[in-house]
Amino acid sequence: MKCREAEDLLEACGASAEAYALAVGVLVEVLSGPRAEFWGALKIAESAKDNCDGALRAIYLHIIKHECQTNWGP
Repeated sequence: MKCREAEDLLEACGASAEAYALAVGVLVEVLSGPRAEFWGALKIAESAKDNCDGALRAIYLHIIKHECQTNWGP
């Protein structure tokens, strides 16, 4: 991208996606564990997913609002 702000948002999105992946990994590990542990992990995974979705929306809105250019295409 040619927009530093959009690049920063993309980095935040990547961090959110990584946190979501880790939370889902924990969720899988506790699948056969106590019910309370599973529900706690599920809430953490849902929160991480919401953060990831929010970061993606922020990137989209920033690019649209500022008409940022990407390095893709001709």
